[in-house]
Amino acid sequence: VHAITGLLILILTYIIERDVLLFLIIGGLIFSFGTFRHKNLQLVHKTADASLGTLFYPLGILSSFLLLADLPLFYFRIALLVLTVSDSLANLIGQIKNRNIIFIVWKDKKSIYGIAAYTFSNVAIFYTFLSNQLSNDIFFVLSLLLAAIAFEVISSRGSDNLSIPLGLSLIFIFQEKGHPDFLFLSVVLIVLTAGAYSLFK
Repeated sequence: VHAITGLLILILTYIIERDVLLFLIIGGLIFSFGTFRHKNLQLVHKTADASLGTLFYPLGILSSFLLLADLPLFYFRIALLVLTVSDSLANLIGQIKNRNIIFIVWKDKKSIYGIAAYTFSNVAIFYTFLSNQLSNDIFFVLSLLLAAIAFEVISSRGSDNLSIPLGLSLIFIFQEKGHPDFLFLSVVLIVLTAGAYSLFK
């Protein structure tokens, strides 16, 4: 459901107007919240104990869509695919037991295989959808990749469904309008992640 919904929205970005797509995303948000406690739809909502991922999911997509409304559409497509395809691959590949390394972050299980799958998928997405100017900037791509990994790893209870698209959208806004120092941004993200985890421990 996670991946298929994202791919469907991706297709719709090519064939319908932004305003129409916005109403569909809002409709999905209302449906998700309205059916979260519905017994017959637990197959859709139940992913893990205490997970709120299916509530964060439409919130993440909507926030990204609204934040990136004035920017080229490829930015939204990237945030959408990192959330729906890369995150799904991380979950799927992360289930492999053989020689995998599992660690706990904020009481959520993460794995080396899952992070590797997420990373390689993101690289493919970035080089497919970024403009030529940005994809040729290796420093920008590496900074974006580090940020995407941080947004996924530090999440809890499915909150990566919000932190990934929201975080990437903010970086894209800075890229288009503020041109920040991405080396500084990457270092700040790494330090904040390490600090937050240390405080939690």
